[in-house]
Amino acid sequence: LDDGKIARDELFIVTKLPRIAMHEKYVEDYLRQSLSALQLAYVDLYLIHNPVGLVHSTEAVLPRDKDGNLIIDVKTDIVAIWKAMEKQVDSGRTKAIGVSNFNISQLERILKIARVKPATNQVECHLYLQQKELIAWGKAHGVTVTAYSPLGSPGTSESIRQEGR
Repeated sequence: LDDGKIARDELFIVTKLPRIAMHEKYVEDYLRQSLSALQLAYVDLYLIHNPVGLVHSTEAVLPRDKDGNLIIDVKTDIVAIWKAMEKQVDSGRTKAIGVSNFNISQLERILKIARVKPATNQVECHLYLQQKELIAWGKAHGVTVTAYSPLGSPGTSESIRQEGR
């Protein structure tokens, strides 16, 4: 961008609210951190990475207990987080907001209170995990489904064969 070979409007830049920041008070701070690291004034899309948060940690991206289990933040409030996400659109720090890994009931909770509709729900979607019901729901409600791992996820086909699906 600095050398002028690519204009900012030729790129579509996405960042996510990490699982360790799943609280309304962290939404703006983590977006500002991303903007600073990317040296940008705004991103095109800011996603909630997951509907279930992990306890906030400055030391680990995936905090674990002494037995190696992820430490879930049972106080995750996706409605409060969504309202804080909407404020980021209002501020101009992001053009659009969305979610990742949400199921239909979680999306319905957001739509009931949303002033700004989720632009997308980014989910794993490929031959072995087609997400037909979620895609149909998204089409009916104007929430685009974006696939990650569209060519498959390492080990997925083997685990599905072992489970007999």
